[in-house]
Amino acid sequence: EPLCGEMQPGLQGYRTNDGKCDPRGRFLVGTMLYTCDGTAGGLFSVEKDGSGYTTRQLVKGTTISNGLAWSADGAVLYYIDSPLKKIDAFDYDLDTGSVSNRRTAFDFAPYFESEGLDQAVPDGMTIDTEGMLWVAIHMGARVVRV
Repeated sequence: EPLCGEMQPGLQGYRTNDGKCDPRGRFLVGTMLYTCDGTAGGLFSVEKDGSGYTTRQLVKGTTISNGLAWSADGAVLYYIDSPLKKIDAFDYDLDTGSVSNRRTAFDFAPYFESEGLDQAVPDGMTIDTEGMLWVAIHMGARVVRV
């Protein structure tokens, strides 16, 4: 049984992609168009409430939502929108599950160019105990630590 209804009512041809639970148990999941183009996707939070589950959109205008990871203290959310070829960081409020202050944490474009990886994009991501991000590179046949 689905945890929630339509995340983007009225939008046709979209699906969920990467998702992960935050340190407090909220499920964050991104959406994307089946065509993999356009910026109709978003990043959503799904959390249990008294009567079921509540869905909130945290980020609008995404293309292909992918990797999610949190800093050890949960105060920073790292996020990948693959075609942008970068990792963004947000201030993350653990009490409310809200995001703010979007900024670039790492830009893959220079690395991909130096490696001749014209088609490569960052994909799934996790974080280690040293606070370093491990990122799977789609069309690049590697995992990089940044």
